[in-house]
Order: sequence, then structure tokens, then C-alpha cells
Amino acid sequence: GDRELRRALELDPKIHFAHFLLGMSALQQGESARVDEAQGEFEAEIREHPEEFAPLYFLGVVFESKRKWERAKYYLDQAARMEPDDADVHFHLGEVESESGDLAEAVKNLEKSIALTTISSHAHYQRGRAHYLLSRLYLKLGAADKAGEEANLAQKLSAERAAGEREKMSQLLRSSVKRIGEQPALVTWAELSPPPAANPEMDTLETLYTRVLANSCNRLGLIAAQKKQFDAAVHEFASVAELQPDFPKVDSNLGLAAFRAQRLPEAIAAFQRVLARDPTDASSRQLLGLAQFEHGDFAEALPSLEGLQTAGPAEPELLLALGTCLARAGRSAEAKNVFSKLAEAHSNLPELHLFLGQAAYAEGRTSEAVAELHQALALDRRASRAHLYLGLIALDAGQLQTAQTEFEAELHSYPDDQKARYHLAYVLLQEQKRAEAIRLLQQVLQANPGYAEAHYSLGKVFAEEGRLGRGIVELETAVRLDPSKAYSHYQLGRAYLKVGKIQEAQRELERARELKDRRPGTTDK
Repeated sequence: GDRELRRALELDPKIHFAHFLLGMSALQQGESARVDEAQGEFEAEIREHPEEFAPLYFLGVVFESKRKWERAKYYLDQAARMEPDDADVHFHLGEVESESGDLAEAVKNLEKSIALTTISSHAHYQRGRAHYLLSRLYLKLGAADKAGEEANLAQKLSAERAAGEREKMSQLLRSSVKRIGEQPALVTWAELSPPPAANPEMDTLETLYTRVLANSCNRLGLIAAQKKQFDAAVHEFASVAELQPDFPKVDSNLGLAAFRAQRLPEAIAAFQRVLARDPTDASSRQLLGLAQFEHGDFAEALPSLEGLQTAGPAEPELLLALGTCLARAGRSAEAKNVFSKLAEAHSNLPELHLFLGQAAYAEGRTSEAVAELHQALALDRRASRAHLYLGLIALDAGQLQTAQTEFEAELHSYPDDQKARYHLAYVLLQEQKRAEAIRLLQQVLQANPGYAEAHYSLGKVFAEEGRLGRGIVELETAVRLDPSKAYSHYQLGRAYLKVGKIQEAQRELERARELKDRRPGTTDK
């Protein structure tokens, strides 16, 4: 079967369902080593046919099996939009949200799964598991009575399923081995469920379990960070913070991982928590200032960076950020002093010209920025992000073809630069090359599910094409990841209007107005 499917793909690389069936075949082998192969096939199917329910659903389940909750939720949410009455999708969404800490949504999806589940052997297990998870969630939410009710339902379904299994086994034995006669099956099945009321002994065990799990998640986070898998590290450190908020250095690790993953709002929040506990933590203050600077919050970044006037020549990035923020605040003499210090320390390095080009770009001195960036490329033709900033300058000037060339050059040298890939997709959208742009945006989100701007652009184009369900999912994700952008709220409000969600639309449009009044001049790039 696999051989024939691959032959079909050789003849027609876009043939429908071939990649999906290869993925299902890999899963059916029952070997954990083939899960990655299945993931690749489902992703290939989605790239060619993004509107198919089955590969989206099974890709979500694959990521759930890998404990990559954010990616699992992303694909399961899309599947649920396409098949809103599929009990299995809501069941898996509930499990994922339960693990990732989105308790209210987990309750909603598990209850919907129970309501939609039909009677079958599989349904008995799934309903029992759903009731069991609901009992745990209600305990966390402080609803002890509901937790007890759900635990009792889980136990009842487990007992019913065990009786059914015994009867099926008994029938099998009677029909195939007559000498056993009417002897009942010896195998019984049971599901664990929490006690309906609090128990001091269980509390102690739960505390021990929580600490062991927190340590495990922290270790996984450190391993992921060492492998430069920063999105995975963010997930693990966030799990540690939820399990044990007083875990040593958890917010520092979470902030650093989020910063390296360019999930800047999460990084800013984590570093702010660190500094609330210890205002003398200079390293966290530096990183907070840099995160605020990269997020475009120049006024907020300045107090964090101002205390770093002693930053030495080995820290050009800090000097660049500080000088730019001082210039933005109208403190030109101080900014000039910082930039002079930067130039003295790094006069012959391509990084210096790159930093100076970025600073000039941030201040609107376009011609100086272009000259510095070209100088950086003259010293090192692979100077990181030089082509990216030249592309941004061209984009600001409306020179779309030049911008496209620069972003492609950046990706040629640094194929993993998701910012360059995102902006290349943005240019293609302006040129109405939507299919290619959507493909690039989906690649960005596969590599970095926390990239809010990519969710926004993908949601906007889906909404414009009339694919409102998928558009709303993407725009809701963009708003959740970065609620500070007025244009995200605005586009989400418009999408809600188109599907008749008037109250939600009014809420988002009002929020967009508030943010725009607070921060004038914001664009939707």
C-alpha cells in the first residue's frame, strides 16, 4: 500500500489524500519511531489541501501524543471549526486544554464531547475518561460537589465497561474453546478516579507528585533550550510555573526561552514577575529592556535600560537598544554619547554597522541605515539580518520587488529566520500571491506557533477569502498571544460581524479603538 501511494505521488505530487494515508499507515505500524514520519505526512497533506478535516485532526492528535500542547490545540481547533459536531475532536481538545492549563475551555470541550458521544465500546471508555478529567478540573476550579459527581459517573462507566468486557470475553471463550464452558473471563478493567472529597493523605501525595512533575518539566525545558528548541522550552517552563509557582528561577528560564523564541509578550511578563520579587536582578532587567525594545515598547524599555549605562563594549545590543530609546525620547545628546561608545568599541566589526543600521532605521534615518547595512554586508556577506532590515526599509518605501529580493536573500543565508519568512509572506500578500503567502505563513507557525503576527496575517487573508471559521481561529489566537495590537482586535471584530456574533464584534472593535487612541500611528504590517 505504501509503495503504491508513493508511486501515485511521483506521478502527481498534489494528489489528494496520498500523504494522509501514508501518515495513517505509519501510525498503524504501532511503532513510536514512526510517529515523526506520520507527522511529516500529515503536514505535507495540509500544505497541499489545508481544508481537509482528517489530516488536521490526526496531526493534532500526534502533537498531543508528543505533549506539544500549543501545536496540538492549534490543529484540533481548526478541525473543530470544520466539524463542530465531532465528539472525538472535542474530547482531544479537552485533554490538551486540561494539560496546558486552559481549565474553562477544557471543561467546555469535555462536556460537549460527552453530549455528542454515541453509545459504543469506544464511547464507554471515552465518556468515562471525559468524566474523570472533568472531576480533576472541577477540583482545580474549587467545585468539589461537581468534582464528586463527575468522579462517580467515571466510576459507574468504568464498572459498566468492565462488565461488558467480561461478557465479551466469556462469549469468545465459549465459542472457541468449548471445554472451558461457561467459565467467566478472568480479566477485569478499571479506571482510576479521584476521591470525591479532600483527603490529607492524598494532599501529601499530590504535593509530592507535583514537585516530582515540576522537576521533570524543568529538566525537559533545560534540555529543549540546550537544543535551541525554544518553543518547547517555553511550554515546559510554563508547566513548571503552573505546577509549582515558587520553583527556583522558573520565571527567569521562562522569560529567556520566550525571548529566544521571539514570544515577546510572554518574555516581558515573565521578567516583570522576576523583578517584582527581586528588583536588583540586573540580568533580568537587561532582558526585560531588550524584550520591550524588540516589541516596539520604547518608552517602557527606557527605564529598564537606563540603569545599564555601565554596559561595556561586550554588550553592543544593549547599547543599541539604549541609544535608540534615548533618541526616541528626544534625549539626542545622551543617545549620541551611547552610539559613540558603541562605535569606539566595535569600529571594524560588521555587527557594529548592523547595529548602527538598525538604530538609524528605528529613528527614521533611512539613507544612513541603508549605508550601514550595506557596509555590514561588505564586511560579511552573510551578516545576520542585514538583508532583513534592507527588506523592511524597502517595504516601508513601497518597493515590493526589492523587499522580496532582500527577504529571499536573508532566507538563503538563514533558512530558519522566521521573521524574514513572515515578511516575505507579507510582501506576497500585497502582490496578491495568496497561495504562496499562506504556505509560508503556515511554515512560520509550524516552526513557531507563538508568532502572533503570522496568526494575524493568516487569519486576515482567510477572512478576506470567506473562510471565516479558520480566519476567526487564527485571529483569536493572534489576540490571545498579543492582545496589545489594535489591528488584530479590529480584524477579529470584523470577522465576528460577518458571522453574526454582534456582541463579540462590538467588544473587539471597542478594544481596537481603545488601543489605537492609546498608541496612535500603529499600522497593520
